[in-house]
This record gives sequence, C-alpha cells and structure tokens, in this order.
Amino acid sequence: MASLRILSMNPRLKSMQTTEHIASMRLVHRWCWIFVFICHQQAFSQLPASEVRNGASIHLPGTIFLNDLLKDTYTQKKYADVKGSPYYKEEWKSSSIVFKDGKQYNDVKVKVNLFSHEFVCLTAANTEITLKDGIVNRLVLYDTNESRHATMHVFAAGIPFAEKDTTYPILEVLTEGKAILFNLIKKKITNTNDALGMGEQKEFTSSESLYIFYNNELKKCGKNADYYANLFTDKKDMVAEFIKMGKLKCRNSADAILVVNYYNSL
Repeated sequence: MASLRILSMNPRLKSMQTTEHIASMRLVHRWCWIFVFICHQQAFSQLPASEVRNGASIHLPGTIFLNDLLKDTYTQKKYADVKGSPYYKEEWKSSSIVFKDGKQYNDVKVKVNLFSHEFVCLTAANTEITLKDGIVNRLVLYDTNESRHATMHVFAAGIPFAEKDTTYPILEVLTEGKAILFNLIKKKITNTNDALGMGEQKEFTSSESLYIFYNNELKKCGKNADYYANLFTDKKDMVAEFIKMGKLKCRNSADAILVVNYYNSL
C-alpha cells in the first residue's frame, strides 16, 4: 500500500508509467497490423504470385493473372500511320475485370480497343498483353469526367449476336435491369483525301449502334418510338404513354436510356 501511495504522489513516476503504457499500446497496435497483413498475404498464397510469358512478368499490382487468360503480347505498330486512336480512352485506366468463371481482378491497367475489340492490359513490366476472346464477362473502367468527378464505364463481352456473329464484340452497358441497353462502338480505318494536297490519309472513324438484351435475346434497336412500345409487350400501353408524354423520338441513346429505365422501374 505504501508503494502505491508513493507512486500516486510522485509525478515523475506517474509520467514514466504513462509513457510505458503508451509504448505498450503502440506495440500491440503494430502487431495487430502485422497480423492483418500476414492474413491478407495468406489469402492470396493459394495462387501463384506471378507467371512468365515470353520472358515478361504478368503479375500486375494488386492483380494476379494466369497464363491461360492471355491471348498474346500486343503491338500497335500497324496503327502507326493511322490518324486518331483505336481505343475507347487513349490513356491507361484502372479497371476491374470479372471473368465468366466468376473470378474478379481489380486494379488492372486497361485500354479498350474498339478496332480489334480486345481488352489490352498493362503488366508490371510495362508489357502490353491481350486477353483471350470470350473469357471476360464484364469490365468496369474507372475514369473522371470533365468536372473531375469520378465516373465509370461498364463493358460486357462474349454475348452472342442474333445475326450469328462468331466474333466477340465489346458492348458498352448504358443501363440494365429486366432489359439491358448496350452501345456497340466500332472503329474502322478509312481513307481520306488531305485538304492540303498531301495525298491520301488514313484515320479511325467510329460508328455506334444500340442493342438490347431482353427475354434472353440480344437484338439491334430500332430508331423509332414504336420499336420500344412493341418490344415491351407486357407494359406496352404504359411505355407508349411515357414516350408520348416525354415527346421522345428514340433516335438516340439518351431517349433510349430514358425508355429502358422507365420499363425497368415498372
């Protein structure tokens, strides 16, 4: 009891005890973080940390890719003499990829090539590679708009076309619910005559078409209001009235998004 009484009356000893307590708490806090880090590492230890393809590591920061996901190394040499860009966004964008087997990989640097309709990924060794056709279910590309606000663009791939297309086009998801509205953006190389008389030039030009996935079928959208009223037969009158009240022409993606969103809300 005497020793406790002295400790309580001695400010120096009390300060020493407080300092030792703080140091002890910091040590506990540090070990807790070490424990969390070890658990995080063990969660990924079941997968190989990296693979090697053509001498280049394909381990991406925060992401593990396996060799069977890769199509091949990628080159843009064939576009060197073409004006413009084949990509949805010219810059590398951080993305999340969901494969058809359900696996998801985050923080992948990606460009969406709308000329060849391929997902181009950047490895930790700054090697560009493409993913095999038909294995990606969805890709979310993170971006910022003109106001510097965060935004994202969602793409779907590997959906069979009604026209029996055997390729794997990449479709931008505009809105989804009972019905999913897509935008198919295609880029092609066209020859143009230079106004300054420098001869024929090559450049990328874009075309866009709307598609809708409804009742387990992908269809190309018509460019008139009647198309959507006749498509959604279970809510035909309500959809037709919505189009009429909004004076929608349904000739562009903005009107189509409004109509599909309304139907999905019913």
